[in-house]
Amino acid sequence: QASGTPSAVLVTADRRIGSWVVAGREAIADLVERATAPEPEPAVAIGAAIPPLALPTLDGDELALADLVDRPTVALFWNPGCGYCQAMLEDLRGWERQRRDDEPRLVVISSGTAGDTHADGFASTVLLDEEFAAGNAFGANGTPMGVLLAPDGTVASAVVAGSENVLGLLRARAATR
Repeated sequence: QASGTPSAVLVTADRRIGSWVVAGREAIADLVERATAPEPEPAVAIGAAIPPLALPTLDGDELALADLVDRPTVALFWNPGCGYCQAMLEDLRGWERQRRDDEPRLVVISSGTAGDTHADGFASTVLLDEEFAAGNAFGANGTPMGVLLAPDGTVASAVVAGSENVLGLLRARAATR
């Protein structure tokens, strides 16, 4: 999908496309820098307790994230103004419609406004976090990103980035029990 030169795309070690096509010297240099940067230590380690976060719902009620995790749950850090988020929205809605009982629950944590997030039409629980405090607490540095939470109140995965990785967490079955 490159429309000119120079253009580049990241190919991961497992031979998958790992980024959008970027064009131009600066964008390519940024892509190379991000791809070769050392992995940062996670803000919340696997097995650590879910950070104590209470956030408002679309209806204005306040819910503690840990109280929503009575089964394997994916916390999805979302922004309705993010192009990458919007590119995966139909896949998420499809997953919600066809979710199996052995797949995790989804909790959307949106840094957008209530109106913009409501317009995305999620069937899952949505929490609002315009300051991105939850994302920062887990070490997420953008959207869409997600993390699997265990029913024992702990973090069950590293934070993952991008639609394929987030959808992979949602489609996990036996490993989430």
